[in-house]
Amino acid sequence: MQYVLVILRENYQEWADIILTDDKRAILFEWSYLYMDFGWRITKYNPDHRNDRGNYSKDEWTSISDIGSTYDNKPLTIEKYKETEDLYVRAILTFVEFLNIPYLQVKELWMQDANDYEQRSNNSKYQSIYSRELVDAFSTITEGELLQKDSIVQTTRLILRENIWCKYQYQALMYVHFGYDYYMYIGSSQPCSGLIQGIVASGLFVEPFESPYLDNEDDE
Repeated sequence: MQYVLVILRENYQEWADIILTDDKRAILFEWSYLYMDFGWRITKYNPDHRNDRGNYSKDEWTSISDIGSTYDNKPLTIEKYKETEDLYVRAILTFVEFLNIPYLQVKELWMQDANDYEQRSNNSKYQSIYSRELVDAFSTITEGELLQKDSIVQTTRLILRENIWCKYQYQALMYVHFGYDYYMYIGSSQPCSGLIQGIVASGLFVEPFESPYLDNEDDE
């Protein structure tokens, strides 16, 4: 069964081919142009440490591989790493719940070589935070997959740990993009003001910012 969907709004146009399979896992959207009114850069980085060009000047950890290194005279422990990772996961779920989104779709999936993933997940330095559910998630994720909440949690952890990379999309209501060095970008068609305040209160920093990973006609 195949449908063609065209949605027109005041400030964007989007075209999508929707292909439904029996298990409803492979619904593929090809967006020719997408713009959302609101976008944010959500990170652990305090913008007070940015210079006039936006460059971050404070020496901070940027990757799971930094576990064991010292920053601000404090070692990055696996517990501290996981605490920060949890904040990013929770921020995404907060948007999903606030916007009443049933799933996020995987787009532009890249996966680490399976042997490299196995070495990372079995490394004694990281092994305690690679659950069976996370290993299963790496083995089963596919392009176009529709992720519900539990799968969003596992997939986001894999992205933040540099095991995979992808974008998340829910039609024209929400996107999530991930950059290098623990940068995350979320966009929405709604302002989500109260929600943003809650994310800031959790310990992350939220700045109005358009994702540098948006696909648009100028890039073609």
